[in-house]
Order: sequence, then C-alpha cells, then structure tokens
Amino acid sequence: MSEHLTEHGPEELPKVESAELEQATERAENKAENQTEKPEQQAERAHEARTTIEAQAEEPPAYEEKAPDKPDHQPTRLDKDVNYQQTMRSLQRQLKPASRTFSKIIHHPVVDATSEIVGKTVLRPSVTLGATVTAFVLVGLVYLVSRRYGFPLSGSELPLALVAGGLLGFVLELVSKLLKKRR
Repeated sequence: MSEHLTEHGPEELPKVESAELEQATERAENKAENQTEKPEQQAERAHEARTTIEAQAEEPPAYEEKAPDKPDHQPTRLDKDVNYQQTMRSLQRQLKPASRTFSKIIHHPVVDATSEIVGKTVLRPSVTLGATVTAFVLVGLVYLVSRRYGFPLSGSELPLALVAGGLLGFVLELVSKLLKKRR
C-alpha cells in the first residue's frame, strides 16, 4: 500500500471531510442498531418517523418567499417626493444657467400646483377645443352681422365666445363620458 501512495502521490487520494465521516459513522451505527432491534421496535420507530414527517408537512414554512420583482414596501408619498426632488436637482445640474433658472421657476411647488389645477380644469383638451372652435364661429358670425347691418363691436365678443365655447366643450365631454359608462 505504501508503494501505491508513492507511485500516484497524495493528490489523487480522495479527501474525506469530517462531517461526511461523522454521518457515515452514524449511519453504520444506526444500521447495526436496526439489525439488533425487534420487529415491534422497528415498527414503532417507523410510526414515529411518519408522524414527524406528517407534522412537518402540515406546518406552514417559517418564512415566506418574496417575489424578486416586488419591492419590500410600497413607496409612500414622502418617498416619491424625495425621489422627485433628487431627480430634479440632478437634471437641473446638467442644464445651462438660463435653462436651470427657468426650470427652477417652472418646477417651484406653487407654480407646479397651479399648473396642475389649471391643466385639469380650464386647459383640458375638450374645453380648449370647444372654446376655440366656438369663439371662431361665433365671433365670425357676429362680425359678419355687425358689418352687414352697421352696428359697432364692443370688444367683449371674443372673451364671451371663449367662455361659452369652453362651457360647451366641458358639457360635451361630460355627455360623452356618461354615454361611454352606459355602454
């Protein structure tokens, strides 16, 4: 045997870790014990093993696996605000000084909130379209009639036509939304 070690060298011998060695020893001892046990003892041990396995199968796992694409928590309003501010500062640093100043003015919280409110009410596409089309048609008709019959225009025709057209556009949008809901 010593010749075998010197011929092939120590690198070719399999390495056995101590944990594997302990497990193999335990298995050998258990096998020896099982051979000396009576059949009643073996049946009792098998029954205990089955009940342990069934109990473990019924217990819920101690941990829950999370989907890798779901974040740990839902972002809060504060998280979104901080992220928005950091993004704005980062982007504004890349702008030229004049553009940076304009961006700071436009994205100031007061101006931004006012712009959002106006965009959701007065400057909606339906209101804007209704106002411009109606104002164009009404002011054109009033101008033609005043020219034909010779009465002077006061100057309030355009603002009144814009308001009337905006209201008309808003009402038409509401009617179309109601019709879509019924379908």
